[in-house]
Amino acid sequence: MSETINTDLYARHGLNYFGGDSVALHNRTNDTLVVHASTTSTARIGALIHFANSVWSGAVGAAYERTFGPQGRASLIAFGRPYDVDPMRLTGHTGIFTAKIGYRPERAKDWSFNLHLDGFVGDRHGVAGTFTTTYTF
Repeated sequence: MSETINTDLYARHGLNYFGGDSVALHNRTNDTLVVHASTTSTARIGALIHFANSVWSGAVGAAYERTFGPQGRASLIAFGRPYDVDPMRLTGHTGIFTAKIGYRPERAKDWSFNLHLDGFVGDRHGVAGTFTTTYTF
């Protein structure tokens, strides 16, 4: 049962497009909410340390993410006149912490179980995770 450990350093850039739309509010004055299209960019740099043996695998890591772009714009058309809505901030700084663990039983190599958790701090904050079970035939 040999164990391996390696490190990944990575950088990533993403271009995000949020399409615009208008929604009729169906109230007495037939008001409409209009959200304008917007584009932002996201840059991320981080590192992951992976470890594995014949049964267990896992990774821990950290990353910094910066989102930049214009503010999101929206307006409300009430009584036939447009009114600007406070702009949505689409920029920010976020720290991301990752933990992954996987298990492949020795007696049932066709099965694998994986848990992936991400924690976010900064302008975007919270926790996200996935659990997957795989059967290979």
